[in-house]
Amino acid sequence: MRFLMSNIRELLLSENEWGDLKLIQKGQWIQGQKSQYQEIIFQHENKFYRYIQEREGSPFTDWYYLLHEDIEGCVECEEVEGMNVITKQWKRVEG
Repeated sequence: MRFLMSNIRELLLSENEWGDLKLIQKGQWIQGQKSQYQEIIFQHENKFYRYIQEREGSPFTDWYYLLHEDIEGCVECEEVEGMNVITKQWKRVEG
């Protein structure tokens, strides 16, 4: 579904709600090759959507946020659903 990038930006700045969008979760920044990305989950009309935010730079320089909006100022966000996932972690054996 398409959303106005300006509304997504305002939602991220408010860190709560903006218009009919409600922020559900902001993921940790994950390091890629030369950029970082962050998963944003938000709610709109009882459905949940994912927006991937990207930035380039470093903590020592300014961050440049990559905006992937179309000519109408919209970004495509995919509908998602929350699922419980079981993971296995390996721990050192004591003793």
